[in-house]
Amino acid sequence: MKKFICFILLLFLAFGSNAQDSSELKGTIESNSDKMQAAIAAADMQKFGNFFAEDVMFKMSGQQPLNGKAAVISAHKPMAEGGLKLKVNTEEVMDFGEYAYERIMKFILLMEIK
Repeated sequence: MKKFICFILLLFLAFGSNAQDSSELKGTIESNSDKMQAAIAAADMQKFGNFFAEDVMFKMSGQQPLNGKAAVISAHKPMAEGGLKLKVNTEEVMDFGEYAYERIMKFILLMEIK
């Protein structure tokens, strides 16, 4: 019985530390999202582009994927210059060590119609 309790305690400690790491990672991702949102609001495409790798594949539901940083910047530039406001709501972050997965429940785009 003592071995079983020790095993359960070790599992709890191991998974608890991973959850903390994921929580820290989620905070980092949310901070970067805030910076990206500010870059779009300022129409600073250089700063916005810095959030993407050169070989990025950017896919939004119902749209064809954008391949490469230049394509992502080109697609967003007219919207940013037109006053686009972006709000990203991160729902979940999963930390896999070498990479992370971010699930976004809401990706809100606001534009003022003139």
